[in-house]
Amino acid sequence: MTTTTPLRGISEIRAFFRTNQTPIYFVSPTAFNLLGIDRWVRNLFYVNYFDSFEGTHPRVFVPQERPYREFESMEDICNELLANREVNEEIARHGPGGKAVFVMFDEETEALAAKAGLEVALPSAELRHRLDSKIVTTQLANDAGVPSAPKAASSPATPHAASTARAPQSIPAPVVVGSKAVSIASKSGLTGNTLATLFILLISYCTRYLPYGMRYSVTSMQQIANELEESALVNGASWWQTFRRVLLPLLMPGLIAGWIYILVVSFRELSSSILLYSPGNEVLSILIFEQFENGQFTVLSALGVVMVLTLIVLVTVAYKLGAKVGLKQD
Repeated sequence: MTTTTPLRGISEIRAFFRTNQTPIYFVSPTAFNLLGIDRWVRNLFYVNYFDSFEGTHPRVFVPQERPYREFESMEDICNELLANREVNEEIARHGPGGKAVFVMFDEETEALAAKAGLEVALPSAELRHRLDSKIVTTQLANDAGVPSAPKAASSPATPHAASTARAPQSIPAPVVVGSKAVSIASKSGLTGNTLATLFILLISYCTRYLPYGMRYSVTSMQQIANELEESALVNGASWWQTFRRVLLPLLMPGLIAGWIYILVVSFRELSSSILLYSPGNEVLSILIFEQFENGQFTVLSALGVVMVLTLIVLVTVAYKLGAKVGLKQD
């Protein structure tokens, strides 16, 4: 397969492989990953452990002697094949100078291939393992001046915003929600009469469930490729049109899922509500708790049924709206 003349264009590449004289062996558990490429590459053979064709494929070689083993990886299967006597005889039958390709391999695979007279037509296992490290690839990207995935996926303010949003999860809810709600209300100049309203409960709920909403939103945004937004801008769309017609429909399933989850969980929230509510401003969870304390189990059961039915209706409506507002499929 060695050539000193550069290949220019698809036609030359195709002709090069169609006239290839060097034996190429695809060593793998099955032929699936490169199945059909033997029609384009001359002298390509499959060396497999499992025979998916039951002996009918002329290019698939499966050794008869295959002792039963509990393999832990694809590398183990490739090593078992290269160490097999029948496989080595089959390689020798096609002549020296062959090349081997794998889906997965390690240093032992390279040594067994060299012992069988094969050259691995892939970067070394050591280099592949080194490049598997996200730290190494990020350093290489920084040296080359290319934005790496951790930096491209987030702005400089994102880590701080995410950490701040997750703060309520690291501290017991009554402590963080109660103190934070009163702190926010005080800094906003709210009076004591204002604190004894449902507004303080709204602040507490937003504070406590912000991490969940943030997580659903961030996950949805990370799944959207930058190319979609760039394509819309290249085609003349404004930022608002791009957001409304491209980003929002893709984000909608995650936003609806986050809204539904927070709705269901906040309906039964008690720990922060019981610290911040005032007489006359009881939420449903407080009413149920009071009925339980007073022994009014009949009323308590009725309120529980009302809560469940209300949640069913709201979740159903949310799913219907999400289906209409979200991404459309033809």
